[in-house]
Amino acid sequence: MKDHLSGHILMNSATMAGVCMTVLALTKVLEKQTHMHTYVGEALTLNMVIFTSSALFSYISMRQRARHKLAAYYENLANIGFMLGLGVMTLCAVIFAVKFI
Repeated sequence: MKDHLSGHILMNSATMAGVCMTVLALTKVLEKQTHMHTYVGEALTLNMVIFTSSALFSYISMRQRARHKLAAYYENLANIGFMLGLGVMTLCAVIFAVKFI
């Protein structure tokens, strides 16, 4: 039996979008204090869009359960988006650590 990941992706994508907003605010405060500009803020903004899109595709997948192929397609898009978002967030964390710590 195939596990349906849509519920997990929806919950975690929404949480990660919130984490991106928090880190974005912290990054902007640090940039103003140190007078340094990094592109972490822009990358985090893009990351919020990726996580929000992942959550949207996950929700659509859950609503399309009667249409198995369509549901699987949207679940796959949500999964790809979530993994891409995690990768971008990891890259942002590395840049943040190198610049500010």
